Amino acid sequence: MQAFSKTPRRASEPSVAVWDRRWNSRSQPLHPESLRGVRLGWLNAVASRLDANEWRRRLCHMAPALLPLLLWAFPHIEPTPLWLRATFVLDAVVLVGGAMWAGRYLTREGECNMLAAAGGYAVPILALLLMFPSQPELGLSILSIVALGDGSATLFGKLVQGPALPWNPRKTWAGFIGFLVICVPYATMIYCDEAHPRVPLGVAISCLFTTALVADLIESLPSRTNDNLRVGTAAALTLVILQSWLVGWEH
Repeated sequence: MQAFSKTPRRASEPSVAVWDRRWNSRSQPLHPESLRGVRLGWLNAVASRLDANEWRRRLCHMAPALLPLLLWAFPHIEPTPLWLRATFVLDAVVLVGGAMWAGRYLTREGECNMLAAAGGYAVPILALLLMFPSQPELGLSILSIVALGDGSATLFGKLVQGPALPWNPRKTWAGFIGFLVICVPYATMIYCDEAHPRVPLGVAISCLFTTALVADLIESLPSRTNDNLRVGTAAALTLVILQSWLVGWEH
């Protein structure tokens, strides 16, 4: 009888047992603890893109956006009474002084202190609140844009990353879009709540979106110095122009 020779299996060809193990490992669901570990690992990796100083800086930058909500607890007339304007000044002094005092926990590399950042943050907002006491919505809206928009641009840009802007490779589209997505709805809400008589929602959205877009463009420009003063001033001037054009001062 003729013997049939068995074709030897190539060394690189996996055995049936190996294929079974691979199939079973792929088909079995991950243990919940494994999934939790994966999620926590991803979150830790994203969070590590900002150091502790920058996280504290983002918190201090964005927290003042809550101040307009505190006015809901204090009914006030317009023009804003003297005691309320004095409160605005006191708040600005406390915020700038607090930032200066906590400077070592907030400063970035190359910064000596927080005076330029904190002063530039407060000056345009306080100027609007004092110059236009009958339109507190102007200053409070700019506060919302600077606090949430400028703060979110850095937060989204560092955490999400992604493609860079054509005109500034150090900034990303994620930060640019995050600026608008976060601040425009909130700033519009604050503007509509404070404006008396009421401004139509469409007009308010047009004013605040355009203002935020201008501020966003200024924030995204290349710069070696802190941009809080430029962003706040550009936003304030834009909103004052739009107020004159679309709303008026006798509303």
